[in-house]
Amino acid sequence: MINSVVFYQTMNDKSETEKKIFEAARDVFHRRGFDGARMQEIADKAKINKALLHYYYRSKDKLFEAVFREALKRIGPIMFEALDREVPLEKKLKMFVSNYIDLVTKHPFIPGFIMHEMHTNKTRFKTFLKENKHGIIKLNKLKSQLKEGIDKGQYKNVSVEQLIINVFSLCAFPFAARPVFQTVLDIDDAGYRKVLEERKKLIPEIILMSLKK
Repeated sequence: MINSVVFYQTMNDKSETEKKIFEAARDVFHRRGFDGARMQEIADKAKINKALLHYYYRSKDKLFEAVFREALKRIGPIMFEALDREVPLEKKLKMFVSNYIDLVTKHPFIPGFIMHEMHTNKTRFKTFLKENKHGIIKLNKLKSQLKEGIDKGQYKNVSVEQLIINVFSLCAFPFAARPVFQTVLDIDDAGYRKVLEERKKLIPEIILMSLKK
C-alpha cells in the first residue's frame, strides 16, 4: 500500500514537472523563436536545474518540436474546421473570422511564432505540416462553393487561393500591427479589443462585397 502511494506521488511529481517545463518552454519559444531560446532560460522559468530539463527533454530540438506541434494542434482545428463544414459560404466566412480573432486574442504569440519558424526553418515547418493533419487547410468544399457561386453569376471569377489570402490578410494584420495602431490611434487595450470585436462583423462583409458582382 505504501509502495503504491509512493509510486503515485512520484508519477504525479513527474507529471507536474513536465507540465512546468512545457509551459516555460512554450512561453520562451513563443517570444524568442527556436534560435533565440536558451535551455537555461527555460530551466530558470520552470524553476528547475538544467540537468533535470535535459532529463525530461533530451535536446532543445525535442522540446521545440513538442511546443510547435502543440501550437499547430491548438490553432488548426479551431481556425480551419469552419472551412470544411457543410454550411453556406457566407456563414463559413463569418465562422472563420470569428474563430481566428477569438483564438489570436487568447493566444497572441502563436501566429507570430509559427510565421517566424516558417521563415527561419522552412524544411522543419513543411515536415510538421505534412505529419500533422491540422496543419493543412482543406479547401475542397470551399472551392466547390466558390465555383458554384461563380457559375451562377453570384460571384466574380476569384480563385480560392486569392480568397484565402484576402481573408487571412484582413484577419492577421490588425494583430501584427497592433502596437502601431494603438500608438497612432491612441487606443488602449480595452479599446483595441472592441475594435477587434467589431472586425468580426466587418471582415466578412468586406470579403463578400469584393466577391459579389
